[in-house]
Amino acid sequence: MGFLETKRYQGWKENGTSGFLNSYPFDPAGMNSSSMALKEIKNGRLAMISFMGYCAQALVTGEGPIAGMTAHMADPLGHNITSNIVNNATFH
Repeated sequence: MGFLETKRYQGWKENGTSGFLNSYPFDPAGMNSSSMALKEIKNGRLAMISFMGYCAQALVTGEGPIAGMTAHMADPLGHNITSNIVNNATFH
């Protein structure tokens, strides 16, 4: 692993792009473009927002996302966002 990281760092110093051994930039799928970079940023922001949703769910219900999904699948009308807010007037 140290050898590969050293080669990657040497390539970064030479041409400013990440790569693998002597292939700079390393892009076997051909997705190195400014539009793909923008999509990656947007997907990262969406992931951060969804993580905040997980955190809010844990604060409101006191259970994790898998337990919440399992409870909702067992009783969709009794275990959803509105019933959780009404039933849990105080946060855990």
